[in-house]
Amino acid sequence: FKGGLDLQRSSFDGINYSQQLDVKRLSGSLTERTTYSPASTNPAVTGTEFALFAQDRWRLNDRVIFELGFRFDSDDIVPSRSAATICQASASPLACCQRAR
Repeated sequence: FKGGLDLQRSSFDGINYSQQLDVKRLSGSLTERTTYSPASTNPAVTGTEFALFAQDRWRLNDRVIFELGFRFDSDDIVPSRSAATICQASASPLACCQRAR
């Protein structure tokens, strides 16, 4: 069995400057114009990312292995929460670990 926890605090403080964007046809006529208001911003973002997981592996015999697990993620910067389950079975036609006697 194994489990884990990840906790990370992130922050960003900077300057963002955007210019007008013109999209023109081959003839030179204007197709689209995108402007930004305000053109200059000072974004400041701070958030916490958190993840928790647990998983276990069971070996039925030399040919069959089962793995089960769960993971939960949370992110404040891009507000999202997600959970996932993992269920996996592996089988081999050959015995993988023959022990010398």
